[in-house]
Order: sequence, then C-alpha cells, then structure tokens
Amino acid sequence: MAMATAMLSFTPDKITGPAIPNADANFITKAVEDGMLEIKLGKLAQNRAASQSIKDFGKMIADEHSVVSKELWSLAKRKRMETPMTLGSIKQVQYDSLAAASGEKFDQLFLKAMLSSHEEAITFFENESTTGKDQDIKKWANSQIPSLKSHLELARTIFEKK
Repeated sequence: MAMATAMLSFTPDKITGPAIPNADANFITKAVEDGMLEIKLGKLAQNRAASQSIKDFGKMIADEHSVVSKELWSLAKRKRMETPMTLGSIKQVQYDSLAAASGEKFDQLFLKAMLSSHEEAITFFENESTTGKDQDIKKWANSQIPSLKSHLELARTIFEKK
C-alpha cells in the first residue's frame, strides 16, 4: 500500500502517475494528433476523390489509423497522460486546405499529403523507437513502422500511376 501511495498522487479530478519523459509525452501528443488528421483526411478522400484507387486508399488509411489511434489512446491512458481530442491549429489548416478541394485537384493534394506525412512519420517513429526513454512507448512506436512504410509504398504506387 505504501508503494502505491508513493507512486500515485491523487487530486480531486484526476489521477496522476509517475511522469513520463517530456520527449516521450511529446511523441504521444504528436502521434495522436497526426493520427486524427490521417483519419479525417482518409474519410475526406472517400467523398472528395475522383479516383476510385484514392477513395479506396483513403478508406484503408482511415480504418487502419482508427485502430492504431485506439491503441495509442490506450497506451496514453495507461501512462496516465491526457491526449488532444481535436486537431491543433496547424493540422486543422492542413485539413481545411484539402477539404476545399475536390476531384482531380483533391487527388493530387491528398497523395502529396500522404507521401509527406508518412515520410515524416517514419522518421519520427524510428527516432522514438531508438531514442525514447519509456520502454512501452518505444516498443509501440517500433511496432508501427512496418505499417507506416506499407502506407508510404502504396501512396507512391498510386502517385506513380497518376
């Protein structure tokens, strides 16, 4: 009982546990927000894209990132960390710029966004998996890299066919 008391501090409205390192907390926050954007853009692609291959890709992105986001929220909850529930202003601007397009123009913008976001995500997740301090977060980040690489390759294949 004394150990539990030492490890947790209780406040009237929430439980806080041992702090996770700032870099790991920042990783979770950014990964949650990036995942939310991917889900929203994937859903948008299903409605705005001209190409069926882009609509299908958008559905796959939204579906897979929804599953991954649930895993990440669960991990954050286990780490007693609050996560963003809405897009930050920069991500919202990115979403709004794609939401303003449709048809072929949307297809081009969406593919470029998927290429750049997945290239960035791979680097971001690889960095966390090697330099992160929290072992659970490092392990989770590493487990997502193959899927991110698969998404990037699929986006490249669709882009090359356009």
